[in-house]
Amino acid sequence: MAAVQWSGGKIKSVGDAKAMMRHSDRAERIKHEHSNADIDTTRTPENFSYFNLSYAQKCKKYDARLSEIECGAMSSGKNARTMMQSLIIPAPEDISKDETKDWFMSVGRILEDRYGSDMIDMDVHFDEIHDYIKPETGEVVLSRAHGHVCLVPTVNGKLNGKKFSERKNIVSLNEAIQKMSLEKYGVKFMTGEKRKGTKTVEQLKRESEAAASMMETTVAKYRKTKRRTEELEARADEIEGMEIRAKRKQKKADEDAESIAEREREVARREAAVSAREREAEQTRATYQNLINRANEALHNGPPDEYIEWSKKKPYPSSVPGKKSTIYEQWVAHEKALKIVASMPTFDHDGNGIDDQYD
Repeated sequence: MAAVQWSGGKIKSVGDAKAMMRHSDRAERIKHEHSNADIDTTRTPENFSYFNLSYAQKCKKYDARLSEIECGAMSSGKNARTMMQSLIIPAPEDISKDETKDWFMSVGRILEDRYGSDMIDMDVHFDEIHDYIKPETGEVVLSRAHGHVCLVPTVNGKLNGKKFSERKNIVSLNEAIQKMSLEKYGVKFMTGEKRKGTKTVEQLKRESEAAASMMETTVAKYRKTKRRTEELEARADEIEGMEIRAKRKQKKADEDAESIAEREREVARREAAVSAREREAEQTRATYQNLINRANEALHNGPPDEYIEWSKKKPYPSSVPGKKSTIYEQWVAHEKALKIVASMPTFDHDGNGIDDQYD
């Protein structure tokens, strides 16, 4: 608030006036439950009133003042007379906590000087300080201690709520409190902030509650979105991890496949080498077998009789039969066959030599 709040303070019946005083009274607040969720009853003992009157004393003072003035004809509805003018006066934004009570007492003296016996009392509340949301800006701000002033709206000894709440009276009161605040406490009472409309405290509370509800809904949606985002990020990390593991497995599989292919190539090379050695062994076997066959044939035929007789001669004759003769060739073949048979390896049933280097 930027000034004294007059709007919404016209009370049209004595019953409502006393109900309002009861609601504001410190002792009554402690005894009863309240629908106002912003009231912190643990702080209610900090509340005080300017005249330090009890609820009963306030009612008695109010009744006495009404009996002293001219109230006129009573009516109801739209044309009902204003039986009490309630004001709400907030503490300045920059006033210190230690100076707040003294500041309200100074305000009470201004009110008492201006309104005299029309001032029933001022109850100052510290138990409604709370965070609230300004509907215009959505800004979360801390409310301040405030005073509820109960005035009998008289003009020249007559009940006249309309003339009592004229603009000049409102401006004059604000200026008096502003001057006192600057001179005595060095703070501003009127901040220069313009009030939009003439909304009551209850209307402002409802708007603040609606804004708070909207903010709670927004916060809930934000938290839900945040949780979903975190879930998606966790899932993305999980998928990324799965992809990394899959790539590692694929790399290992590729390496294993390459290793298997290399082993297969090595096996193929070895098989080719074995096959080459087998072919070479087969060729060697065939060669030896051919020699064996020829040797066996030579052994079967035996040496010529002439050479047998010749070989028995001692000492050997200085000359042998002619090298060109058939007998000589048979003898040479016979001698070679003997040497071949003596030097050849033994073959098993597969044709592999027992002492063969190609084992």
